[in-house]
Amino acid sequence: MFFMTPAFSIEIGLAYMGIMTMVCTLPVMLVHFPQWGSMFFPPSKSATEESYYTSEYDEDEKSKGLHQNSIKFAESGRSERGRRVASAPTPPNASPPYASV
Repeated sequence: MFFMTPAFSIEIGLAYMGIMTMVCTLPVMLVHFPQWGSMFFPPSKSATEESYYTSEYDEDEKSKGLHQNSIKFAESGRSERGRRVASAPTPPNASPPYASV
C-alpha cells in the first residue's frame, strides 16, 4: 500500500506504516478479560473460570448439559495454573564479589 505507488518515497512510506501500526494496536488497550484483567485494570474479584466459560450458554443449553465440557476445561485450566509463590529473599553475602559495586 505504501510502496506500490510512486506518490510516496520509501521514507514517507515507512513513516506512514509505523503510524498505521501504532494506530492499529491502540485498541489492544481496551481488551479486558474478567478473570485476568487488562493493561490498566486488575481482574474482577467475582470472576471465576466457570462463570467465564459458561456465560456463553443460555439456561436451556445448561439444562441439557451442553456446558459440562466448558466446566471441565475451566477446572483443568485452574489446576494446571499452579499456585503463586513468593520469591525467597536473597541471603546476605550471596552475591559474588565481582557483582558488588
